[in-house]
Parts: sequence; C-alpha cells; structure tokens
Amino acid sequence: MPRSRYKNNNSTLNNDMDEERKLVKQAIYIASTEELSGKSVVTISLALIAKDLGKKVGYFKPIGVESALSDQEEILDEDAETMKKILGLQCETSLICPVILR
Repeated sequence: MPRSRYKNNNSTLNNDMDEERKLVKQAIYIASTEELSGKSVVTISLALIAKDLGKKVGYFKPIGVESALSDQEEILDEDAETMKKILGLQCETSLICPVILR
C-alpha cells in the first residue's frame, strides 16, 4: 500500500477523500457568457432526465444574481431555489449558491 501524502499517514482523511470521489461519478458543467441563453432550461431538462434514469442528481451554482427575496427578506437566486425544489434537495440554498451578486 502506498504511503499517504498527508502527515501522520492519516488513513481517515484518505478514506473520506475516497468516499467523496465515489459520490461524484460524473459532472456536467453548463456555462455561457450571455444572459437569458437557456442555461437553466438545459440544466433542468438534463437533471430531470438523469433523475428519471435513476441517477442521483445535485446542483451547484457558484455565483448567482439577486432575483428574489424570501419571506425573511433574504436575498435569493431564483435558479438555485427552482432547482432545489425540482430536485428535492434538502440542504440550505446558501450551499447550492454561496455567492449572490446584487
């Protein structure tokens, strides 16, 4: 067995990293320099197709644009909120879209 590249041969850290790699089998990145180019429609369509095929589907939008306010006056990204509902994601929206520009 090869030696760990981490101090103290921390096998727990290596096992955690191996588990994370197993969780992410494939990633699809959708990007465009244009607004209103259909990125969200394509993303929703692909996500629903993957779900119908029995795949586990997640969603991450690193940078969003302010598009709505929650009941608590919290700034939200509408795309992240929509995908969270469609996919039934249980995590906080701030994990799905951590940065929202005003």
